[in-house]
Amino acid sequence: MEQTEIDYVTSNDYELEKQLVQILVDGGYKRIVHITGPSSWYNNRERARGYSDVMKENNMKEEIIHLEDTTTNFGIQVFDQLNIDPKEKTGISLSNDALAIGFMKVAGEHDLQIPNQLGIVGFDDIPWAQYTTPPLTTANTHISEMGIVAAQRLINKIDQKVKFHTSIVMSGEIKKRKTTL
Repeated sequence: MEQTEIDYVTSNDYELEKQLVQILVDGGYKRIVHITGPSSWYNNRERARGYSDVMKENNMKEEIIHLEDTTTNFGIQVFDQLNIDPKEKTGISLSNDALAIGFMKVAGEHDLQIPNQLGIVGFDDIPWAQYTTPPLTTANTHISEMGIVAAQRLINKIDQKVKFHTSIVMSGEIKKRKTTL
């Protein structure tokens, strides 16, 4: 994150996205597209950077689509922009699970088989990601733990136990489920 005069707690979105995209590469998906929200959002920039680095490392063509928001409805709407060929194994990396769930809905309506024709990864491991059909491969950023760390940091600042600014980058974990090979 950029140098600031405030404390912050965040997840290592860059590394997590690299791991997710590598799952798609390892699954044999020949075309891998990253769908993200506004580049003015820090997390979107970090996830796009992780995607780009893996694509470069594997000598694959980058395709990034920026949307104005990252809701389920935008995941539904973006599907038609991709011209997915059912004969070509395509991987889709979406910058959050809400986008992925919307995208999966339309993919199912087009009879695309997930994960055999279309591999999909999301991000955030929202509670219903494990209940999609098939269950969504995603990254868990441990948002509750980040909130606890941030709250404790704020309490310590208020109590003046600490007087310096700090940034905390927390690790997360990949939840490999059934939307990828």
